[in-house]
Amino acid sequence: AGAHLATDVVVAGLAAAGFAVDLNAGKQAPAQGKAAATPLPDTLEGMRDLRVTLQLPSGDSSGGRLADREVPVAELQAGAGQALVLLVGSRPVVEDLLLSALVATRAFASTNALLVPIVFEDADAGEAPAPAGPKGFGVSKQLKAAQQPYVAPALEPASWSRALDEEVSAARAQGNAGPVPFDPVDKGLIFVLGAGQRVLQRRLGRPPQWGDFLDEVARDMDSSVGIAS
Repeated sequence: AGAHLATDVVVAGLAAAGFAVDLNAGKQAPAQGKAAATPLPDTLEGMRDLRVTLQLPSGDSSGGRLADREVPVAELQAGAGQALVLLVGSRPVVEDLLLSALVATRAFASTNALLVPIVFEDADAGEAPAPAGPKGFGVSKQLKAAQQPYVAPALEPASWSRALDEEVSAARAQGNAGPVPFDPVDKGLIFVLGAGQRVLQRRLGRPPQWGDFLDEVARDMDSSVGIAS
């Protein structure tokens, strides 16, 4: 693993270590006491039928025009072997993650990874408020960041939030247990899903370098070949 991992919270996902990591030191810590109560699953099978929107060739005679297509996670990963990078957090955090990725657009050109932005909704909080209308240059950059070909918007975000509830609850429990309690949803959580919705990585916050992170995702995907059925 590269040196950048020392400054970011990461769990390489082939061990079901859950969020038993030191969120303040940014490195893996041994599972102890209450933090190790219930290991998180290796796979997020509840996501296989959830759908994203992709821009794909329309298939007509319109000269290669792209059209939106709804694709289930299972189909996308089985057919195209895509790694899905779930960007989970409050709306400002998810927007910030997408903007940071926009700066590194070239790094996505040679990768087989898609970003799935998910504004997390608590089960008892009701539907998240709609974003305000566009105002100024900052919002135009946000729209551009969300419309990149490597971004696959999640359909029915509330369903994605429910599928991630156990993961987010585990992260929150650990965040609350630290010397300075915090809500990881306000810092951003990243989940990397490989074939069979296997969790390859769990991260807190923005990757220091998107290029290095995507290289690591590619290595994780190569290592997981044959593990997931």
